[in-house]
Amino acid sequence: NCEKTSNECLSNPCLNNGTCIDDVWNYTCQCPVGFVGSNCQMEKNYCESSPCLKGLCVNKLNGYDCICPSSSYTGIHCEIQINKCSSNPCLSGGTCIDGLENFMCICPAWYSGLTCSEHIDPCRNQTNCVNNGTCITDLNKKPFGYTCQCLP
Repeated sequence: NCEKTSNECLSNPCLNNGTCIDDVWNYTCQCPVGFVGSNCQMEKNYCESSPCLKGLCVNKLNGYDCICPSSSYTGIHCEIQINKCSSNPCLSGGTCIDGLENFMCICPAWYSGLTCSEHIDPCRNQTNCVNNGTCITDLNKKPFGYTCQCLP
């Protein structure tokens, strides 16, 4: 007698709410989303294919999340590089240079600081003018940014 008499699904071999399908001599499990394996015993690793281009992949039951480096990349897959110059951080006509982690400002004459916000007074040391002349700041006077008012 070659007829099948047992049902392999009676022992509930499929884990994690998998559906057991009884075949002639065996069984197969239809796994729910997020599980794999002959008995649905393993969580699917959505991070296996490295979907996060420039970030950390965190596996979830129904997918994954990408955690991007906060100052460098953004986007669903951390694929968009953040331009640190897009907010125009350089003041006083400074030129912004975008870097991977930060930005740098090239300041015009008579300005300094991280964002070119600090004005440099060309008359600060009062030694620019000879014969007791008075130094008068005039940034339009090129190339020095000052004029000397001489005594009569």
